[in-house]
Amino acid sequence: MVLLVSFIITANQLFSQQAKTYEEAISLADKNLKESNLLDAKAYYQMALKYKTDDAYANEQIISIVEIMKNQLSKEDAYYDIIDLADVMYDEMALDKAKEQYRNALQVIPDDEYAKNQIAKIEKLQSDQKDRIEAFESAMNSGNELLAAQQFDDAIMAFEEARDLFPGNSLPAEQINLAESQKEAYKNNMTLFEEQMEEAQRYLLVKNYAMALDHFENSYEIFPENEEVNNWIAEIKPKADIQRKYNTRVDAADELYISKDFMGAMAKYNEASELWPENSYPHDMINKINEQLALQRKDLDKNYQISVDKADSLLAIE
Repeated sequence: MVLLVSFIITANQLFSQQAKTYEEAISLADKNLKESNLLDAKAYYQMALKYKTDDAYANEQIISIVEIMKNQLSKEDAYYDIIDLADVMYDEMALDKAKEQYRNALQVIPDDEYAKNQIAKIEKLQSDQKDRIEAFESAMNSGNELLAAQQFDDAIMAFEEARDLFPGNSLPAEQINLAESQKEAYKNNMTLFEEQMEEAQRYLLVKNYAMALDHFENSYEIFPENEEVNNWIAEIKPKADIQRKYNTRVDAADELYISKDFMGAMAKYNEASELWPENSYPHDMINKINEQLALQRKDLDKNYQISVDKADSLLAIE
């Protein structure tokens, strides 16, 4: 680009050597500027400066031309940004959006042939392929809806239909890859979900609602919208909450029992029994405590009798 501009400037400088006087150079420069031949005009103003080195007019005109050229370069940058975006939309068959961007490009460079030709191509495509485009968009919309509903195989079929309509469009292939990826992830999640549901059912069989609820809640984390797991959680959560309170009382009671605080342990086992009357464990432990207390009383009675007998013996000796 720089080499091309340098060549054009050099060529114009060679051409401007035809100007034999300052007046002729200025006249030719003004003429070319009026006709928007900026490089030619700049070359003639530069030639005029060879005749009058400090000529204010020629200097001012050169500065003005440079500013105009800078503005044109800025416009070209903006133009190419818009065109790049339009081309991407065109490749993705987003034709209405692409056409809008090509029109934006024409606002920057009004007579641009490329943008005009692209708009013409889009309008011809839209006219010739209206039914095909509608079928493509319908298949893509259907595929996206099926994908959102986790109907992966049907979604893939819809995307394949769209791909067949426009083989050069990359979007259907991308959606097919996405659907296959989500299908694999769904399959893995379903395996984990079923494992957790089976574990929950095993605990239900032995009426361990607290552990069953843990596994149902694990299933919920995988598929929150699953109706079955939500129903199970709603049904057994009150029972599980009672069981958890029961477990807390039993754990405390067991610790007291191990430390031989039988009266404290009995109180906790009684609380646990009230929470879960059908469970025999608290009753069994209360019976054990009563046995221990009976033995303690028996030992106390025995030791008391021994003490009494010893006392009587001492009195008899005296």
